[in-house]
Amino acid sequence: MCVSTSSLDEDRQLTLQVSDLLAAGNRKLTLEEITAVLPFALDKFQAQSVEILLRGSSVVVSAPTGAGKTVIAEAATIAMLARGQRVIYTTPLKALSNQKLYEMRLRFGSDMVGLQTGDASLNLDSSIVVMTTEVLRNIMYRTDSRGAVERLNDVGLIVLDEVHYLGDPSRGSVWEEVIINCPPQIQLCAMSATVANADDLGAWIDEVHGSCETVVTRYRPVPLEWHFGFAAGGSTHLLPLFGSKGRALNSALRRPEPEKYMGVDWGRWDHMRSANENGEVTLQYDEPRWKRMAPLEEVVMSLASKAMLPAIYFIFSRAACDEAALMLDKQGVSLTTPDEQMLILYELESLRADQPEAVKENLVAALVKGFASHHAGLLPGWKGIVESLFQQGVLKVVFATETLAAGINMPARSTIISTLSRRKDQGIQMLTHNELLQMAGRAGRRGYDTTGNCVVLQSRFEDPEDVHGIIMRGPEALQSQFATGYGMVLNLLHSRSLAEARAFIQRSFSNYLGALLLPAILVPIHTCGAFLRIVLVFDAPPVQCEDCRCFATPWWLLGES
Repeated sequence: MCVSTSSLDEDRQLTLQVSDLLAAGNRKLTLEEITAVLPFALDKFQAQSVEILLRGSSVVVSAPTGAGKTVIAEAATIAMLARGQRVIYTTPLKALSNQKLYEMRLRFGSDMVGLQTGDASLNLDSSIVVMTTEVLRNIMYRTDSRGAVERLNDVGLIVLDEVHYLGDPSRGSVWEEVIINCPPQIQLCAMSATVANADDLGAWIDEVHGSCETVVTRYRPVPLEWHFGFAAGGSTHLLPLFGSKGRALNSALRRPEPEKYMGVDWGRWDHMRSANENGEVTLQYDEPRWKRMAPLEEVVMSLASKAMLPAIYFIFSRAACDEAALMLDKQGVSLTTPDEQMLILYELESLRADQPEAVKENLVAALVKGFASHHAGLLPGWKGIVESLFQQGVLKVVFATETLAAGINMPARSTIISTLSRRKDQGIQMLTHNELLQMAGRAGRRGYDTTGNCVVLQSRFEDPEDVHGIIMRGPEALQSQFATGYGMVLNLLHSRSLAEARAFIQRSFSNYLGALLLPAILVPIHTCGAFLRIVLVFDAPPVQCEDCRCFATPWWLLGES
């Protein structure tokens, strides 16, 4: 992986400053001492979070993507190393772990940082070990609870990056298991994108693990502007999603109201259908959606003409990401200068010499012209060169699946969302507010851009009202996905008694949220009838109905009769 010379010089300087600070021996650092070696002053929420960790408590940090949560973990890492304690840094993806290894080695030195994923193990005795969350979960299960404490007794901090993955239906249980299993003397730094109930997460950690405080901010150092892209009158248009006042949908994107055009002669209607009263282009709702979809090359060239590149173009299909890059190449689009092309070719030759199997020969021509694909179907070597060239500003457009939104450091000036719906295990589903903001938040490079841009495109299935509705809906609450499957049961019974395993399950985030709902659940148990909804509350005491004097069981049938 290659980065700019100026960036390397800054990282080397930071490494030297950190080394000098740590050379003083085991001691507790102050916030002022830590910030003195950081390249910039901390924002208020960052300083508040670091102070909480310096006091010895755990912290949950909920902030928008791009707000600067990573520097909190880096500052806390400096504090732990100064005390002579180790740090475990967890991420949800192998690719993110590999990138974090590279970044942490630049900041702290190669000998200080190790890696453990399902594919590789490097320097496991290092002061800082980066690993996927599943690996940490397995480490905690491989020994009994006492052995886990002894094995982790020199660890002072566990960083749970992207902790909002706790709400992922297929993997979320892993984060809960780590938090419940974590020895109480280890502090947790749980960093999440914006969610509606970060306070609940912090309060649960405080209950099952130890002292924990929550820091929530909606602040983005680089403001985000929303646009909607569509085709009209033979051209591609990017209009602001919101009107000039407030958060209402731009009038040029609203669906026409029948009473405004009923009775209007067709000559006037032909004019109204393509322009509003101010002469501005409007979305033509009388045409089918597929006719309103802007061609790929026109979207890219429009972004280039408006100085909105580099951009991440989200497409929810690996094959479609590759096809998009090939299509631009076939149409003769080129976004790079001769000097940039020489740099790309140099990086390609280095990759061929080191990892020839990683080179995607059919995508090389597109790469040289300034656009590439990025998804889990590509080998790490190829993804690494794409990430590096994009970080240097040489690549202008990267077509990526949603995994790129999961914290991989590829900040862009703009993000493009090709559609609001995607295929999941449960079928085709719309993006949630949290998912949309996670992708949109990759736009806006701190120190480079005054604003970030998110462009949502007209698709075959959604209109501007759908985009506006998802944004205005606000963040969703983090929901527990704790599931007592066969694997968890075997892991628990391998190191615990049946009573201890039961106690472990009762400490889940799901059970905590259920207990918060208990007063609301008790209210309907005043009358009998045909109840419709089932709620499970672990070990709830029997409740006597005030009418029939019968007792409700822990399985309560609730609803309207």
